[in-house]
Amino acid sequence: MSEKCDIGTLQRVVAAHLAVYKVMEADLKRQMPECLCRHSNFQFREDLAKADFADIQGDACLIPQGQAPSFRENAEWIGYLYVVEGSTLGGRLISKRLRQLGSDLCPNGLRIFAPYGDATRRSWTAFLDVLREQTRNGLELTRSVEAARRTFCLHDDFLNLAYESDRWPS
Repeated sequence: MSEKCDIGTLQRVVAAHLAVYKVMEADLKRQMPECLCRHSNFQFREDLAKADFADIQGDACLIPQGQAPSFRENAEWIGYLYVVEGSTLGGRLISKRLRQLGSDLCPNGLRIFAPYGDATRRSWTAFLDVLREQTRNGLELTRSVEAARRTFCLHDDFLNLAYESDRWPS
């Protein structure tokens, strides 16, 4: 990571994450797939992203708009959760580094990157147990991998929208 971190970059990154969580978590909460019920310490991210965005004085009109993939099966939600939960492993380091670099920009780091704090490893291990249990056959695993790829693409699409927008202040 660069030794400088500007507010515009932080706003774009948090706006993109907020957009993803906003479109995905509504379906996730409505469907409550078995994998989510079994991963009892799962931390929803939309409210964390909203709090981060408010901390860095992001303007809600700058949050990208788009469509979420339509996940209906438990195996697909496992793929989504794999991406979201896996991001906490490196995210905790990113959040720590942000606190070190720019306490004036985001004194709390970014909650979306470290929702479990010191319990990150324990949460990831619990998720891996759910992953193994829920993807026992090849078809479930294939569906989970495809959903994980679509989730990565969704994050990439929203990041691109956030950076391409001409509405951001200079």
